[in-house]
Amino acid sequence: MKYIFSREWKLIEKAMADECCLEFPRLLKNTLVVGEDHRFWNHSGVDYFSLLRAIVKTGAFKNREGGSTIAMQLVRVITSNYQVTLKRKVIEIFLAKKITRIYGREKILSKYLQLAYFGWDMHGAIDASIKLKINIRNLSLVDAADLIARLKYPQPRFHNQIQDAKIKRRSVHIVGKFINRHGV
Repeated sequence: MKYIFSREWKLIEKAMADECCLEFPRLLKNTLVVGEDHRFWNHSGVDYFSLLRAIVKTGAFKNREGGSTIAMQLVRVITSNYQVTLKRKVIEIFLAKKITRIYGREKILSKYLQLAYFGWDMHGAIDASIKLKINIRNLSLVDAADLIARLKYPQPRFHNQIQDAKIKRRSVHIVGKFINRHGV
């Protein structure tokens, strides 16, 4: 376990040291927090309440639900470890707490937006905005929500009405949550 932890930490250090981490608009970062981890500013990299809720819903209702924070998702993206195992989740928890403590929340948001998968041939918010013809420097709330919705429902390679409908519903949901939180 110690070997796996140190190997994954080295991957994280390398990715976080990469200074090509672009500065993303505050609106996009705020939309990411609203859509993916609304308690982001209040936890240590791990949201134990969300983890517990996910465990209960998965166990009791067989309804698989994520409990991962943005920091945990960033660990998963950097390490490319998507196994659904308790061991992976425990390592992810320790690493998420560590990157939050060492690198800070702003860098986590920027690095996640730089590396996250938004859909077919769209790695990072820049790729996604180019392919979706969204001006990332002059975002509207709807544009930001459309991008962030693809983190949960990635854009497929070919047109797919069912996935498009999921993306649209998710985007509308994020806009509603954003307005409730920020009063835009």
